[in-house]
Amino acid sequence: MVAGGSAAHLAWVLCCQGRFDEAHHELAVTREQVAELADYRCEYHSTLALALTGLSRFDEAEAAILQAEKCVKRVASRRLLLVTRARLALKRGDLSLAEAKYRAAAEHPYRYQNADGLLEWGEVLTTLGRPDEARRAWQLAVERDGESVWAAQASARLAA
Repeated sequence: MVAGGSAAHLAWVLCCQGRFDEAHHELAVTREQVAELADYRCEYHSTLALALTGLSRFDEAEAAILQAEKCVKRVASRRLLLVTRARLALKRGDLSLAEAKYRAAAEHPYRYQNADGLLEWGEVLTTLGRPDEARRAWQLAVERDGESVWAAQASARLAA
């Protein structure tokens, strides 16, 4: 699992940095090792979906999400897939669907982490002209994942 898991984690970090080509490359060179990931195959496919979304390869991103949904094991991963779907909808320009998926992720039973998704949800709500709801999304980011860089960004938005 080491090679496949390391590549998937590196790809996720690269996606967070907006380096989607590099992330996609990392995942492509370890594609044959996906089976090694066992209970973490969902994360491989969801990270692939993020990279493909960043590259505007939307149909492939949707296929990767569907693959991730077939092998999801953990409750946190189910919420991750809602955020991944929200990001795809946002990149496609469907603010309404993006908002609905971010909201579903925020209401998901798994309440830890996810400040990045909550931060993004707040941005979508701001774009939709719903600033009070945006502030609540950012407050949730701070409450649920206060140690993260995204929570710090949410705090800055709240202070502005």
